[in-house]
Amino acid sequence: MSRAAKLVRRLCLASVFFIPAFSAHAGNPGECAVYANAAIQQVMIAQQNQCGYGGPRWTTQYDAHFTWCLAVDKGARNFERNARNQELQQCAGGGEQPAQDAMYKEPSIGGARLDWCRVWAGECGKPAADAYCQSKGHAISTGFKQASNIGAFEPTKVISSGQVCAQGDCDGFAWIKCGG
Repeated sequence: MSRAAKLVRRLCLASVFFIPAFSAHAGNPGECAVYANAAIQQVMIAQQNQCGYGGPRWTTQYDAHFTWCLAVDKGARNFERNARNQELQQCAGGGEQPAQDAMYKEPSIGGARLDWCRVWAGECGKPAADAYCQSKGHAISTGFKQASNIGAFEPTKVISSGQVCAQGDCDGFAWIKCGG
C-alpha cells in the first residue's frame, strides 16, 4: 500500500471516531448494531435474488453500516432501511420481503431465543421487540408476549450485544408481531 493510501486510510479511520461526537442525534452502538444487522440481511437477500445492486448502501461489510449509523440520526437510518426495502421490492425475485404485518413465534437470533431486553438487563419488552422487528425489515413491533424464565432450557440472546443468558430467570418472547 502506498504512503498516500495509508494516510488516506488513517484519515478515514480517524474520522469514524470524530463524526459521532459532533452529531447531536447520532445513533448509539446498540441501535447501530440492530441497524447494521438488518442492513446485512437486506444485502444478503439482494445477493440471493441476484439483484446486482452496488455501492455503499449494498456493501457486505457490517462495520461500514455500523460506522455510518453512528454518524447519522434516526431519520437517515430509516431512510436507508426503507430505500433498501423499496429496491428489493423492485428487484425481480424480491418477493422475500416481509409482509406489511408479520408474526414471529418464539423469535430467535443467532441460534438462540431473543432475550426480553434490548441491552443486558435494560430496555426490556417493547425496545427489544422493536429492535427485532427492525432487524427483519419492519418499522416497529405492534404486539408481543413475554416467555418467562426460559433461559435454563432455552438460552436467550441480547439483540444489541449478542450476550447469552442461560439462567433460569432469563426471559424471552413467546411471539412478536411486526408492522410497517
